[in-house]
Amino acid sequence: LTVNDREAKYVIDAVAPDAEYTYDGTAKTAEGVSFQNLTFDGQTYTVEGLSSTRTETNAGDYATSITGTAVVTDAAGEDVTGQFTVNTTDTGLLKINKRQVTVTAASDEKDYDGTALTNDGWTVSEPTEGSEGVPPTGLVGSDSIASVTVTGSQLYPGSSANVPSSAVFGSGDPDNYEVKYVSGKLTVND
Repeated sequence: LTVNDREAKYVIDAVAPDAEYTYDGTAKTAEGVSFQNLTFDGQTYTVEGLSSTRTETNAGDYATSITGTAVVTDAAGEDVTGQFTVNTTDTGLLKINKRQVTVTAASDEKDYDGTALTNDGWTVSEPTEGSEGVPPTGLVGSDSIASVTVTGSQLYPGSSANVPSSAVFGSGDPDNYEVKYVSGKLTVND
């Protein structure tokens, strides 16, 4: 018995992996290959020999690609690769989002005395673990913010913003973070 290959080959599309995380200082991986369709004319086939793995630590978008040589087998385990075209051109995405950290300028208050009220103090939010639909926040491990510019002055009775900006990291990669600034309030009483 001679079995001839089909002239028009079945097409199987291999799909590269996608994964999304928030930066936490540890390696993150997108891996595995899936397939859009493995059933043709009522027969289900298996594809082996392909893989895709991408591991990164820092925030960013990283392409995942498929490597290897596809081997297609039928339900009986027979190699029927010649009957198929396996498309491996798909690229996936390993996305590591920046971690949000909040810097808050100090608030202060005093009675009017003819001198301007200023306060260059600031705090960094404590880390949170996050929960379903809410990403973790705060600095990771030994990462630190060494300095923040705080601009604000209130001379006469009333209130004004004490505005933080320009955080400088003492350790860690600032590209792994999205710094959110929250102003404080300076108040001079009558």
